[in-house]
Amino acid sequence: MVRTARSGAPRPPWMRGDEPADPLRRLADRIATDAGTIDRAWASGMIDDLGDGCYVELVSVAASLISLDVFCEACGVEVAPLPAPVAGDPSRVRPDDVADDGAYVAMTVPKRGANVARAMSLVPDAVRMFFGLERCFYAAGADFEDLAWERPLSRPQVELLAARTSAVNECFY
Repeated sequence: MVRTARSGAPRPPWMRGDEPADPLRRLADRIATDAGTIDRAWASGMIDDLGDGCYVELVSVAASLISLDVFCEACGVEVAPLPAPVAGDPSRVRPDDVADDGAYVAMTVPKRGANVARAMSLVPDAVRMFFGLERCFYAAGADFEDLAWERPLSRPQVELLAARTSAVNECFY
């Protein structure tokens, strides 16, 4: 669904038509084409339809897929085919240390770590999956804490690119 939605993007909002009735398709479409317009009212409606854990998990899966696809596109290579779905149920593990902290969904309290990780902290598997992938793009292990990288781009250059990308994408964080 995310790839299908992205294939039609970017289109101005007035040309997109009505949102799909299916909440899963509605979530995929909005994240893939218009994430900057997600507000509390829209997220609350989705959470009412899907449940907060399902919402968080689907957002992390969509964001991860978009990251992979955009990376492939930037490198000029074909996007990888998706693996066949595997039957099973989500873990439904819900940490004890989450509460309403003013965000759209419950997240870890007291504050530990970056808000983007806290935003998915309601579903620990979603955090692990998303950041396992993002570390491949950004920095892995101890390198993340090291402010003096021995890489083609310095840590300050990488942070500048990340901040600019977030600003251009109107990232909530």
